[in-house]
Amino acid sequence: MGSVPKLKENLFPERHMGLVPHLESEYARKAMDWVCGVVEENIDIDALRTIAQTERLIEAPFQGNRSEPGPFAKEKPKIGVIRDRAFWFYYPENFERLEQLGLP
Repeated sequence: MGSVPKLKENLFPERHMGLVPHLESEYARKAMDWVCGVVEENIDIDALRTIAQTERLIEAPFQGNRSEPGPFAKEKPKIGVIRDRAFWFYYPENFERLEQLGLP
């Protein structure tokens, strides 16, 4: 169905530690139009829509309060966390919640 290639440019306005919210940026529409064009050029949207509409639904591995495995979960998922100079900002509560779920 395709894939989005690595992009050399980025039209999304950014600031320290995140993207600028769309309400604060006059460039939001231009950025959204740009990214929609990139997706349309590289992804077969019609094929994706057909699959999404015709395939049967399956239950997610974690359901409800997301602390109990669902019927299709054979093992707990493995979650990798990158910790280096490029990825240095983390929310501690996210790690705490993963530990509560037994997913270190």
